[in-house]
Order: sequence, then structure tokens, then C-alpha cells
Amino acid sequence: MHELEQLLQGALNKLYDPLYRPPAQLLAYIQGDRPGQRDTFQRALVSLIQELTPGADVPQGARQRRIYDLLQCRYVQELTQEETARRLGISARYMRREQQEAIHLLAQRLWERKLQLEQQGTPQAEEAALFPIKSSAADLSA
Repeated sequence: MHELEQLLQGALNKLYDPLYRPPAQLLAYIQGDRPGQRDTFQRALVSLIQELTPGADVPQGARQRRIYDLLQCRYVQELTQEETARRLGISARYMRREQQEAIHLLAQRLWERKLQLEQQGTPQAEEAALFPIKSSAADLSA
């Protein structure tokens, strides 16, 4: 899992870099056996973050919301760690710890998605690689 987290961290850091070519290992988690265009990979990563969107009933200070907001600020909006920490009202040090936890959560979701697709082993499962798996609130409540 640690290697997947490192690959994911690198891809998120270069999310909008047009010259970035994701490693094949990471592509297998994001796109399954069907190679796609760079923008497909980019959309799949953003979609993975969007899957974590908290419901309207989740309180503003809840960890689930903070993890989602952190990923949105850092990677989708391309804010620096300091800007993200300021926006979230937390210290930069705490933001870095939460960022590691958020990356771990995304890697875990990718791992679970890949296992699920391998167990299905059908042509439709390959198609599903680009579509989100619904998250459970338990993922973020730790």
C-alpha cells in the first residue's frame, strides 16, 4: 500500500502537468486494463476526490469534511500547503499530517476498487474502473 500511496502522491502533485506520464502501476489502479488518454486519468483522479464529498448533514468541523476540503484545496485548486492550512484554519504541520492520511484513504479506495474489479473479472468490470465506488462514512470517521 505504501508504494501505491507514493505513486498517488506523485500523480496528485502533477495533476495538471501536461508532460506528466503516470506510471503503469498507477494506471492499472485508475483505468484498469484499458489505457486511456491523459485527461481521462486526470478526470478519474478528480472523480476519486469527488467521491469523498461529504453530505449536507456532515458538520463543518468534521474530519470527513476537512479531508475532502484538504484534497480539494491542495490538488484540485492547486493551493500550497500553507494556503490550504490557512483556508482550513489549521496549522501547516497538522495539515501535512492530515494530507498523509487523506492520501492513505485515496490509496485504500483505489486498492479496494482494483480488488473488486479483479473479483468480478468481467468486461463490464473493466468499464467500471473509471466510475466511483460509493464511500462509507466509516472511512473518514477514524
